[in-house]
Amino acid sequence: MKKILAIVITLSMVLSVPVFADTNPPAQTTTVEETNTTQPTPEATTTETTTAIETTVTTEAAQTAQTEVTTTAEAGITPDSILYSLDKLMEKIQLALITDAVDEAEALAKIAQERLAESNAMVDKADVELTQKALEEYKDNLEQAVKLIESAMEDGKQVAAVMEDIKDANLNDAAVIEIILDSVPEEFRAEIKTGLEDLAAATEATTETAQVIEDIEEEENSIKQEITNKVIEEKIQDAALITKINEAGLSTRQIIAMMSLAEQADKPLAEVIDLFLQNEMGIGSTAKELGLTTKDALKGINGSFKDTKATIKNAFKEAIKLVEEEDQEEVEAIVNSSLAGQEEVVQASATTEEIKAAKEKLEKVVKEAKAQLEVIAENKAERAIEKAEKEIEKVLEKAEKEVEKAIDKAEKAKYEAVEADDDDSEDAIDNDDDSDDDEDKEKDNDDEEDDNVDTKDSQKGEKGKSNKKN
Repeated sequence: MKKILAIVITLSMVLSVPVFADTNPPAQTTTVEETNTTQPTPEATTTETTTAIETTVTTEAAQTAQTEVTTTAEAGITPDSILYSLDKLMEKIQLALITDAVDEAEALAKIAQERLAESNAMVDKADVELTQKALEEYKDNLEQAVKLIESAMEDGKQVAAVMEDIKDANLNDAAVIEIILDSVPEEFRAEIKTGLEDLAAATEATTETAQVIEDIEEEENSIKQEITNKVIEEKIQDAALITKINEAGLSTRQIIAMMSLAEQADKPLAEVIDLFLQNEMGIGSTAKELGLTTKDALKGINGSFKDTKATIKNAFKEAIKLVEEEDQEEVEAIVNSSLAGQEEVVQASATTEEIKAAKEKLEKVVKEAKAQLEVIAENKAERAIEKAEKEIEKVLEKAEKEVEKAIDKAEKAKYEAVEADDDDSEDAIDNDDDSDDDEDKEKDNDDEEDDNVDTKDSQKGEKGKSNKKN
């Protein structure tokens, strides 16, 4: 705290210099302005540089990087300014006030970007010495940022996102760095290029390790978590120790780290875990008590993370393969059940009501199948789920088409049956009419016969009367 106060007091004294300078003749200021007018302004030279870069660099990443550098150079104070020392002092104060390692790493990464912009600006001013110095500080700040990230990983902090940002920034910086290197002497170019390549490799390795750690810790999939636990249990092979670890609430990352430290220090895992708990779960402090350097310990832990990740990945693939085979069998059973339902709806003798009932039954089967797939979705690969759903959709689509055909067929059969019944009814009516006609004819005949009988009887009666008169 005293150190910070001293810096602040010093800063206030430095800030007071321009105030007193105003009381003096403005010769120095004029000199600075005249010097600036004899050279291209940072804005003008930066614009020219940007145009040249955009002409030669065609990749989008390079253009983005150059745009960012240009903006920073225009806004910042360049190394040839009398205020540059004050600017760097402000940066030191800012860093001194940061207590979190990850936050400090982010601040250093931003400062590194400023140094790269300053180096680029010095290229425009043909100041080789300041160009080299700013580029060296760019590298140094990034190296310090990566070390802080590694330290934060030891303490169990989530750093993958920050490292990914730093890595992306480095990729974007590559094109601008190439342009800067073209303006420096060959000897310096070879040296700084080697350092930057080492930095890029370290950044890549730390980013990968950070991601592996978080991937292992953030297994939301129940099968993956189960497999991860199984892999670790097989490595430990001590039921009592596993129980102790679970009771202590150690994360997967911490367990793997302790296993690695135990192997590196050639100590029993139980002893290392006890030491880890005594050190309030500090990986770095535990490594030191085991006689390991932080760098070597972290390197060994990184290797253990990668090996364990590979083991988990392979085990998960095998598990998914089994799940997919089971799913395929389930899908086939569902399809067969659905096909059986289709057979019911295409029976030639089926009535419309039976067809509709069969269709409802089929839809229910498909709905239940989809529900089953949703229930086991957490334990299946996405590819297997999509495949199963597609199979089900095909079955339902095919079934619906068959149902429509069957209903049309049944309706047609019903219509034809009704037509046939109507024809039979008309024939029956015609037959009845013919029978009635026959009956009428017979009745008419009977009436004629009766009339004939009556006529004969009448004739006989009249003949009898005539005989009596005679």
